[in-house]
Amino acid sequence: MISLGHIANYVARMINPDRLRLVHTAAHRVHAPNWTANAAVSAATKKSQRITLVWQGELALQAQSGFAAEYPVCGVNERFDLVDVLDRTVYELKVSGNNPHHEFYKDIFKVVIHNRNAPHDAFHHFVFLTTSSGVSKLQFGLAQRVAQLDSLLGFTIHVLDIANAAP
Repeated sequence: MISLGHIANYVARMINPDRLRLVHTAAHRVHAPNWTANAAVSAATKKSQRITLVWQGELALQAQSGFAAEYPVCGVNERFDLVDVLDRTVYELKVSGNNPHHEFYKDIFKVVIHNRNAPHDAFHHFVFLTTSSGVSKLQFGLAQRVAQLDSLLGFTIHVLDIANAAP
């Protein structure tokens, strides 16, 4: 997990570490052997979609797992990659390190909109899983400042490197 000052400590105390580890390990296991960074754009898109589907399936298809894939965002035509309905956590997977900030901001707004439109179904944690280069790009500037707005947004924010073993 990247260090975002007070956020890192707050997040570590709030999210269920066993469930976080389960999701992070699954992302690492699926990503490592299946991703090639130098693939052509259309091939990379197909690989990215396949990796995400396998990751989602590994977690959400187990009966009583508490995970749901392609969970609808209330009020808009968008979906979350994976949610943990038991721990009230949204997980988004960015397979490539290209432009992670675009996905990061979009996904944060999806959580904000969902929580505003469905307070009875609100999420308390947001976890963005991306590559080492993606994590590096999100450690500074606006992304870092946005991640520090957790109390204002109403949910904690994590950014995890899928290339490393789970925390």
